[in-house]
Amino acid sequence: MLPRLLIVDDEPSTRDAIKRTLRADFEIIEAASAKEALETLASDSNFSVVLTDEKMPNKSGTDLLAEVKILYPKIARVMISGQMHLEQMMAAINNAEVHRFILKPWENEMLRLQLQEALLYHHSLDEIRRLERLAITDPVTGLSNHRYFQEKIREELERASRHSRIFSLMMIDVDHFKKYNDNFGHPEGDKALALIAKLLKSAIRTTDSASRYGGEEFVIILPETDKPATLEVADRIQRDLETLSIGGQITLSIGISGYPHNGSTCEEVINAADQALYRAKAKGRNTIQLA
Repeated sequence: MLPRLLIVDDEPSTRDAIKRTLRADFEIIEAASAKEALETLASDSNFSVVLTDEKMPNKSGTDLLAEVKILYPKIARVMISGQMHLEQMMAAINNAEVHRFILKPWENEMLRLQLQEALLYHHSLDEIRRLERLAITDPVTGLSNHRYFQEKIREELERASRHSRIFSLMMIDVDHFKKYNDNFGHPEGDKALALIAKLLKSAIRTTDSASRYGGEEFVIILPETDKPATLEVADRIQRDLETLSIGGQITLSIGISGYPHNGSTCEEVINAADQALYRAKAKGRNTIQLA
């Protein structure tokens, strides 16, 4: 199956000329504007390369590729233009991280060569993204790991601090998990952790972030959410746990803290949730405590 190329140019004759040169190497889709290109990518982002003209109505090629970089970072980005000043090229490199520049009129074999180089760059981007996902993913639960959580909460605190927003942190511990492992074995313990992780993901929004904190502990960051609303989510998690195959055999203790009320730093917010979790366990487990 041929790799897919999205050509973006408001001149049909230019698109046709590029297609004739590259149709043996790529499956080609066309767009006559940046708006049409973004709509195409939104419906199907399985493209290897986006090749766009710089000068187009309403939105420049640089602006388009800057959005592609954010929304679809593994797609290689190529710019084609009849004339670009050095300042424009630097803006394209800095803002859109353009991988290749092609000047009009082009030489066909050179165009093919440059698009093949862009395709190789796409493969390297894809591999980098795969390795990055592996580096931040817990292999047992499929959730993000402790390292990612630490990065995420710092990003969230910085955003909340800058825009005077709030967020909540939920810390979850599987009660008596050692006993469960002793009774059923570690493979069954891993299956239980994976079931709990699936439950957590189904209970939260796409804007929330669930991670394995370590061992049998999980954490959830809930942006723009106060502690009473987070308490409702925690209640739902405990109720839903009862419907799983491990329900009744496993329970959860949960501690909840919030920014900025329980701390102005990541460490303070995490410690507040941890202390609330400690109180939940001290009160007999299978309960929820607010910081």
